[in-house]
Amino acid sequence: MPGRRIAALCAAALLVGPVARAQRPEPKRAEAAFTQARKFEIAGDEDKAIENFTEAIRLAPDFAAAFRRRGNLKAKRNQDQEALPDFNAALRIQPDDAEAYELRGNLLLRLKEPEKAIKDYDQALVYKRERAEVYTSRAAAYAALKDYKRALEDYSKGIRMRLDRPEPYKERGMVYIELGQYTDAIDDFTRALAYRPEYLDAAVERGFCQGQLGNFEAAIKDFDRALQIDGKSARAYGLRGEAYRRSGKPEQAVADFTKAIQYDPRNVELYLARGSTYSQLKEYEKALADRDQAVKLKPDYAEAYVARGGSYHLLGKHDKGLADRAEAIRLKPRMPEAWCARGSAYFLLGDYQRAESDLKEAVRLSPDYDEAKQVLARTEQKLAEARQAAALAATRPPAPAVAPAPAPPPVPPSAPAAHETASKPVPAVAKAVPAAIPTRPAEPLVPPGTRTVPAGSPAAEDTRASTGRLNPVPRMKTAPAAVAAEDARKAEALNRKGRALLKGENYGKAVEVLTRAVKLDPRNAQAHNARGYAYIMMRDYERAVVDFDAAIEIDPHYANAIRNRATARRRSRGKGDPAAAFARQPKEDAAIRTVNALRAEPPSAPRRAEPEPAPVMTARKPPADAEALHQRGRALLQSGNRAEAVGVLTQSLALDPKNPPALNARGYAHFLQKEYRAALGDLDAAIALNPSYANAYRNRAAVKKALGDTAGAASDLAAERRLK
Repeated sequence: MPGRRIAALCAAALLVGPVARAQRPEPKRAEAAFTQARKFEIAGDEDKAIENFTEAIRLAPDFAAAFRRRGNLKAKRNQDQEALPDFNAALRIQPDDAEAYELRGNLLLRLKEPEKAIKDYDQALVYKRERAEVYTSRAAAYAALKDYKRALEDYSKGIRMRLDRPEPYKERGMVYIELGQYTDAIDDFTRALAYRPEYLDAAVERGFCQGQLGNFEAAIKDFDRALQIDGKSARAYGLRGEAYRRSGKPEQAVADFTKAIQYDPRNVELYLARGSTYSQLKEYEKALADRDQAVKLKPDYAEAYVARGGSYHLLGKHDKGLADRAEAIRLKPRMPEAWCARGSAYFLLGDYQRAESDLKEAVRLSPDYDEAKQVLARTEQKLAEARQAAALAATRPPAPAVAPAPAPPPVPPSAPAAHETASKPVPAVAKAVPAAIPTRPAEPLVPPGTRTVPAGSPAAEDTRASTGRLNPVPRMKTAPAAVAAEDARKAEALNRKGRALLKGENYGKAVEVLTRAVKLDPRNAQAHNARGYAYIMMRDYERAVVDFDAAIEIDPHYANAIRNRATARRRSRGKGDPAAAFARQPKEDAAIRTVNALRAEPPSAPRRAEPEPAPVMTARKPPADAEALHQRGRALLQSGNRAEAVGVLTQSLALDPKNPPALNARGYAHFLQKEYRAALGDLDAAIALNPSYANAYRNRAAVKKALGDTAGAASDLAAERRLK
């Protein structure tokens, strides 16, 4: 193309004649300069390359390829404002230059102009630049616009065109996180790690998703892996700290938050997270110090003032606490959590008129704010009691004058029991990608030695306001009542066994096993949730609701149980009246939106009932074409055509990417061809989709043995034996 362009320029110059000879391009010298520039570019000498591309443009001002190549080098050096005119010039000269459209699209995406970038990627595809990178780049632009459906489509197209690149798997996983599809995200991060075991972001984000599903042990393992890759990752330390905190290990959490602060000392969220943990440990002065530092680092951050106000109240410094809540309201007047926090503080101080005013504003701003409504109801009850007492006093005859009795000596109030002052864990308010907001534990209003709080009062610390944007791991379940350690261990083993039976769709047996689990440990919320799911699948909706009620009573912010209960109620109420069920949908959706906000997840439509973590439980029928290709791939494997089998199974998985038997078969084919990393990725994915897949464990054991991981191989063989 450059040769034709220069030849055209040469011909045009000959037609101009002697008068304009001094202005004619010099195509041969321009071509020589371009060739020299390409050599420098390949050798990595960008300065010399840019110099020669510039010379080529001087000699031939319409040299489109020289503009494109120079623009690309400037973009690589982050000289964006100089690169953009070069791409514009290249496309003005040669409007069908597909590569220039792609490169300019990449630059526009980096300049945060995703709409313009998408138009350029569209043009690149119009001019037949069918490359995986074009689709994945356009997917990133769609994701930036929050058009997640199109982003997923483009990432999937790009992945099908090149299966061996870890980055698109990781990026598609991030889109799944935005959609709250954490199991799908884990699958993609696992594939990314199979192709690049040292992929830090994939390890961190997989841990993030495990935390969202409540699998804190698995989350901590992923963060351990991330820290082996990069021992200075503040994000990995912060996430692991939060996972420890939610797992009931606050001392380890403090250690991790401290490490994270060491590597990221200006991160407000880390100070707020450590402050919450100090409060949990009743180290109120340290909590105040961290929250004070958060305010100093970000003086316009309303959430930090809400948190610090809680610390002041806990230390009995109520004037400062109220001042901080007022400042939060000034900074963010539409933040319902700030109004609720100040209203709760007024309630605890006995100023019910002001409490009522603030709490009403919180409910007006967020009509689904259950906690604010509960405190408001108690406030209105107190005001009604006061009015009733005043009315009664007004009707009584005046008492005869009597000398006042001496005042009795003050009696120190007895501290309320732990179960009376403890309240719900503090949920988060918003979500950031890939990070989200940690929550603060609720605490008594004052530590020992100062004024105590009446039982049933709201917590001094706001129970919905965010402490910042640290991570999206879900809240820990409410602490169970005392259960013998051995009983708790047996109950958890039965819970896992019951869930395995659910995956095999053996619902009757699952109910039997899970019933034994809840008898041993009545406070096991996950076992109640799983048994409720089994009842849903058996169409016993009333018993299902009872179980979900129990799970939610144990953990009021157990989002999966709330979703499942909504499903059970809809199916139960709508048996004979579909219109009635439809009419109740908005109310159920509101409950789910509230829980999603509490868990720092984006709002989404209610999903089908599912035990947590959300496995695919319904009977699965793969698409006919995908299954036909799957069976053909297995036949090729049996006949010894391994490479062809991989190709056919890849086509099957492109149509049905969540087919564990197809993943297992392709993993086995990769193994036979000694492509161990690819095999491991497929087998990891198969097991993630079906943790009871004994044959996949056996195959993965063989792969791990080939890779020298004897311990991992032994573990997989043991898992296979247990399943069989």
